[in-house]
Amino acid sequence: MENCVKETAHDRNHIYRVLNNCLIIAQKESNVDYEILMTAVLLYDIGRDGKVKKHNEIGAELAYDFFKLN
Repeated sequence: MENCVKETAHDRNHIYRVLNNCLIIAQKESNVDYEILMTAVLLYDIGRDGKVKKHNEIGAELAYDFFKLN
């Protein structure tokens, strides 16, 4: 994840803050799949480069390729 994000506003600290907030929210919910939650949070910004607005589509392709190879 850290190698994919190419803009400073979405650095490691940002990703971990989002992860922490999601885990806090998840504690109040039922039937949370923490593996899916954590994977989604850690990968949600990997397509950001500071230029392309459709980073969600780029991120989805990068995540797909990662999981296909592993």
